[in-house]
Amino acid sequence: MVNNFSATESPERDPKGFAAIAILGAALSLLTTGYVFGTKNNLFHLPIVGMLFDEPQFQHDAFIQSLRFYAAGPLLLLQGADRYVDPAKLFLALDALSRLLAFAGFLACATLLGITSRRDRIIFTVLIAFSRILAGSSYAGDGGLFINYFTPAEFANGTSLLALVCAARARIVAAFALNGLLFFCSDFVAVWNAVPLALLFASQVFGRKIGVIQLLGRGAVGIGIFAVLAAPVVLAVIASPDFGQPTGFDYRTYLDQFWPFHFLFNSIPLNQKLGLLALVMTGSAALMAIGDSARPFLLAFGGYILVYAIGIALPMLTDNATLLNLHLLQSGSAIHLLTALATCTLATRLIRSSDERESGLFGPVLILMLCISKLAAALSGALVVLYLMSGLKGFAAVFAGWRTPIFRYALLVLPLAVWPYLIWKQHQTNGSLKGEIAQWTAVGRWARANTAPNAVFLIPTSDFRAEAVRPVQTDPGPQEYEIFEYVSQRRVWVDFVRGAAVLWSPSYYPIWRQRLPEVLQLRSLPQKMNYAATHDIDYVVSDCRDAGPSAPVFQLRRLCVYGTKHEGPSG
Repeated sequence: MVNNFSATESPERDPKGFAAIAILGAALSLLTTGYVFGTKNNLFHLPIVGMLFDEPQFQHDAFIQSLRFYAAGPLLLLQGADRYVDPAKLFLALDALSRLLAFAGFLACATLLGITSRRDRIIFTVLIAFSRILAGSSYAGDGGLFINYFTPAEFANGTSLLALVCAARARIVAAFALNGLLFFCSDFVAVWNAVPLALLFASQVFGRKIGVIQLLGRGAVGIGIFAVLAAPVVLAVIASPDFGQPTGFDYRTYLDQFWPFHFLFNSIPLNQKLGLLALVMTGSAALMAIGDSARPFLLAFGGYILVYAIGIALPMLTDNATLLNLHLLQSGSAIHLLTALATCTLATRLIRSSDERESGLFGPVLILMLCISKLAAALSGALVVLYLMSGLKGFAAVFAGWRTPIFRYALLVLPLAVWPYLIWKQHQTNGSLKGEIAQWTAVGRWARANTAPNAVFLIPTSDFRAEAVRPVQTDPGPQEYEIFEYVSQRRVWVDFVRGAAVLWSPSYYPIWRQRLPEVLQLRSLPQKMNYAATHDIDYVVSDCRDAGPSAPVFQLRRLCVYGTKHEGPSG
């Protein structure tokens, strides 16, 4: 092992500087991902913010009523918030807060790894903001990292890191309290954390940093705080009429039908599995290269790998819905977090080293690999291994004469060219999404103003699970429909995404499973119109390129609305 890093500046006790750098990181990260309102899981969040389940037209809508028991603490607090604040601005503020919390967590962890001077913290923070390891979703589990929309689960990233820091410093009460706060935001992530936290607590005892009696005493206080913070979520779960009831169907079959990539390892594509394996090797190599200060994080890293391994085996052993709902394969997101922490810390220390071999070759190349693509970042462990080998006898001579400042500067300039491109590319993607959302928002506003409150809509949907493995080749038209139900305050017959409601309300499964296959096999507008008429559905929303027997009652660019009980255009 090579641990030949030169000292930089003396550690600073500068909370204002720490906060300013965390804010800088959050701003750069948000600039990189952008922000989109009304997409993906906002399908569940917005009806809660608007309390649609209290509206008369939704009293018998099983999906909307299930959202009363959507047990995420932040959304329990935000019920009815749209009466006081614009949800788009609210979600943006919460997205920024979750990102700020993540950077505070990363900086706190980096401090334990020797990143203490202001300059080093800035370099580290910029690398975290642009690291492709944290872009989008995790390998082989699809856990959210730095994504382009708000969801309460992203509060878990920073909170988990801060809990690990507290555990590494033997601050038992604080670690339990933070994990209780995490349970309030995302209960299953708090369950994952039990393993790495337990390993860190055990290491404190065996390392004689804390006694068993102290651990038990402080642990009891911490568990009490944890229980208080977790109580609202637990009570919301218990309040569900489905709580404690048998599901009445094979739960593993449902997971495979809906979104197996969170739950069933056998359903995950091979390239995703290989990506996670590469990331595990990279994180392990980087943590070992950092040296003794990384031992707590190496222990936590092993804990998350163990959680993931349990997630692989669990569906083979049980079909218990409560256990499978722990989303154990999503714990791969924690592997991403610690790999990003290790590689960005190592890159910072290398680039700031007085050793030309480190600052002139390995540091710049590692930075480039971390920023150029997710695959290159995952494979950067090969470079870390080469770096470790370069310090061994017989290899050191190969790099002894490394004196190429021009090459070094060229490597450092390349990320400066890559970063604007990444921002531009994401901006293009977000712009396309926002265009589709704008169309669905306009259709929703028309529906709210021109249709009866109890009207039912048949909207386009598809099997996203199949598309994740085998992308569709045809243009299906505007697909970002998640905002429609909230804006229109009109019922939607079915769509694929709302199948997630089965996770917290299993009684919704028969409705979703009956309706979705029926709708998926409707290929033409006449078929959709006939189906709607026979199921008492009032309106069909379809791509305007679909030829129909009658004129739409409303049209906006690619989206057309057809009335099954009305004739002629209106509105």
